[in-house]
Amino acid sequence: LGALADLVVDQIEAGSPFAGENYAHQFFDEEKEHLQSGQSVALFVVDALRFDLAHELADAVRRELPGLEVDETPWVGTLPSDTAFGKAALTPGSKFSFNVGLDDGTLVPERNGREITTHRRETLLKDDGWSYITQSSDDESGWSNTRVAYYWNDLDKTGEEELTEFESLFSDRVETIAEIVCERLEQGEWDRAYILADHGFVSLPETAGIDAITAPPEAEHVTRRWIAGADLDADAPGVLLDENTHLGYLDEDTKISILADPLHRFRNQGLPDARFYHGGVLPQEFVLNFVTITQE
Repeated sequence: LGALADLVVDQIEAGSPFAGENYAHQFFDEEKEHLQSGQSVALFVVDALRFDLAHELADAVRRELPGLEVDETPWVGTLPSDTAFGKAALTPGSKFSFNVGLDDGTLVPERNGREITTHRRETLLKDDGWSYITQSSDDESGWSNTRVAYYWNDLDKTGEEELTEFESLFSDRVETIAEIVCERLEQGEWDRAYILADHGFVSLPETAGIDAITAPPEAEHVTRRWIAGADLDADAPGVLLDENTHLGYLDEDTKISILADPLHRFRNQGLPDARFYHGGVLPQEFVLNFVTITQE
């Protein structure tokens, strides 16, 4: 992971960091033909569904429902690769309306100039004709709609609360998610379903130690794996993202420095999840695997 981190930093500093055609904040734009076609669509958003786990999930669906077409496509997730930004990117709206910038010293995601919170995300989906269901509510009546968005948060909580037996824990969670997806697809006879993720994560072995580093004084917003400010420069810890990174959504007056080294964190943050974290710029954290399921 350390060698991979060095390669990522070199590519970003060379000015060509994120090649590809699919960016998560463009999802509703790219798929609008299907999302607005009048067909029944189920949208499953799984918090922290890392690329490899999404592949396991897709395979589980293939085994359970062999009559369906299951496709996987890599997407570039939102940076910072944190829940607040990743889920905000997966909301209805033009790809040009998504923005990440500083608001009174806090880095926030926006659609059409308004901050995207959990409540705002729900409102945007409902206004766009979706039923909005969470894992905790699991509103049965909502599944009668022809467009349903279902949010699953258990995977991220597992990583942040359970620091042992990673492989078996995540495999169990993936199997559970697959069972729910397949059950709903069988019951509803959906024309199309998507399984999306807000971010991935990095997991370290039990013996790995974290090197806590100090954020520069000009950083306005500091979290475990990244800092943001208007005056950050190339000497800030991590790798600097600014308007020259061509992300397409970063406010021109905002700079973000994101850690790539898997053994680095910022000193003023606690270490309750020292073996499971996200928010950085390793591919495991921001390169995502979106799954599309259609009736053959």
